[in-house]
Amino acid sequence: MNNMKSILWGVVLVLLGVLVGTNSLGITNIDIFFDGWWSLFIIIPCFIGLFSNEDKTGNIIGLLVGVILLLGMNDILDLDKIWKLIVPSIIVIIGLSLIFKNSFNSKVNDKINKLNKKKIVMIIILQPSQDKM
Repeated sequence: MNNMKSILWGVVLVLLGVLVGTNSLGITNIDIFFDGWWSLFIIIPCFIGLFSNEDKTGNIIGLLVGVILLLGMNDILDLDKIWKLIVPSIIVIIGLSLIFKNSFNSKVNDKINKLNKKKIVMIIILQPSQDKM
């Protein structure tokens, strides 16, 4: 997963560098400081975290908040109405995460524990004894 994280950050930095470079040469005229540009500091790490972290609840919440802020700053969404719904939405997302986390993770954790026990037994069997020294 760290490899995927590195690749995604690399792609973001390459695109940003190309954009700044083409703006400097006068090839493009893209203003990277648009309304709500700062919300990308929330959106991008949360998006990358979806591919690299096990617990995705925080990343989903951060991504939703970042996108809502970006859309609100560009007058696509009415932030007054959104702010009234943000806290209840976060509470619902956390609740759903707690409900479904246990149902899916218990099966996966059982399989992981079985594999780990097999691996420990194989290591003990394959490990040479120290008595011969």
